Amino acid sequence: MWWRRDVNVAGVTVSARHVPELITRLRAAGYPFVAEKVERALGLRTVHVGFDAAEREAIVRAVDDKPPYFSELYRVLRAEIQRKRQGEP
Repeated sequence: MWWRRDVNVAGVTVSARHVPELITRLRAAGYPFVAEKVERALGLRTVHVGFDAAEREAIVRAVDDKPPYFSELYRVLRAEIQRKRQGEP
């Protein structure tokens, strides 16, 4: 699978060449529905993909080994999750 455009995943740009790996990681981490959401949105040529809190946590878990190309995605979502747990907006 290869897409020509970068994708905005939960507010963070993910390079088009790394999206297939994100989908694979989500499936391997046990989040097939989140992976399908990314894949379905891409199939419809959706560039922005929104996720609820549980889906955002699934993404963080799937990239928690922090490969460099997912570092911003991890950092942004992890900070967002921590803020929400502390009761901040």
